[in-house]
Amino acid sequence: MANILAIESSGNTGGAAVLREGQIVGEASLPTPRSHGEHLVPSFAQALEAAGLSFPELDGIALNVGAGSYTGLRVGLAAAEMLALVHNKPILPVPCTNALCEAAIRQGVAAGLLLPALDARRDYLVGAAFRWDGQTLARESDDELMLPEHFFAQGGVVIGDAAQIYAETLGPSQAFDGRWELEAADVGLAALRLYRSAMDASALAQNPTRRVELN
Repeated sequence: MANILAIESSGNTGGAAVLREGQIVGEASLPTPRSHGEHLVPSFAQALEAAGLSFPELDGIALNVGAGSYTGLRVGLAAAEMLALVHNKPILPVPCTNALCEAAIRQGVAAGLLLPALDARRDYLVGAAFRWDGQTLARESDDELMLPEHFFAQGGVVIGDAAQIYAETLGPSQAFDGRWELEAADVGLAALRLYRSAMDASALAQNPTRRVELN
């Protein structure tokens, strides 16, 4: 099992987390909202220090690639590409919708249809559908730009800022009422689930590509 540095920069908050043997062993959050440019890169070393690891000991870098804040995502991508180049590590791209599902799973969301979604403004959402059976998470649709009423008509549990924005429309049975702002650990756990076949440390070391493709 690989040592993974996970990076979250898609929203107002963010930071880094380190996962070892599938467990969260180090975390560091931005001290103030929207301070990615100043504090995101220092959070990498802070998370590694908490985990007792160094950059050379990493096997991959998990990165939230959106949807989300354009500025925040650009900062995260630039930082991840810098690390990948300097330390010859692969980048593991993670869609934001996958990370939102992991956030809900960590908080005990019930098995069923999960609908992670972000407000895209102008009365649209960016979202996707996933099926969670308590152990396996399966994507059922690609990320799409949709009208809220069409997206919600699928009937699943809505996760993300859309659940907060449209809480009155959805009602308590469909709007997930837990944490929806992502943590870096959510991104790391999503990467482990997405890239399970590539998570063997020796396999990553033998093929240190810039970006690992989805299975």
